[in-house]
Order: sequence, then C-alpha cells, then structure tokens
Amino acid sequence: MTAKAAKSANHKAKTNTPGGMDWQALETVGDVRRMFRFCILEVKRGRLSPKKSNAMVYAGSYILASFETEEFERRLAQLEADRGSNDGGVINISVSK
Repeated sequence: MTAKAAKSANHKAKTNTPGGMDWQALETVGDVRRMFRFCILEVKRGRLSPKKSNAMVYAGSYILASFETEEFERRLAQLEADRGSNDGGVINISVSK
C-alpha cells in the first residue's frame, strides 16, 4: 500500500464517526448513548445501512446490560459489607405485645 493510499484509508476511517471516535472504546454509558445517536443519524443520512446499525445497537444493548449488572453487583457488595460490619450479618427481630 502506498503512503497516499494509507493516508486516504486513515482519513476515511477517522471521518466515518463523529470527531474520529473509535467505537471499539465503549467504556461508559455515555459512550454507548453517543454510538446509538450516531447510528440513528447515519441511517437517516443514508451513510450507514440499517442492517449494520441494527447490529451495532444490538451489541450496544448488551454492553449497557453489563454496565447495569456491574453497578448492581458493586452496590450489593457495598450493602453486604456495611451490614456485615454493623451486626455480624444477624437480623434481630423484636416482638412486643
């Protein structure tokens, strides 16, 4: 590949996404949300096929689900740690007449 062809391919790759963003680095909920918006707009403009957009959104949905699961597990572990440090994990119930 010539230097000119490599530069052209690199330029094309950077202009396929807004600001030359790399969709392989979806690390936050905001990143996934921006990718969803990108897919919608690009399909609307006719620059992205609905089939490819659907695949990207499908994968993004699983990434979002993994973020939610990770957050839930983190919060549950924190609650369990807090509760265990206060009463040793024992639930005390008082019954009065």
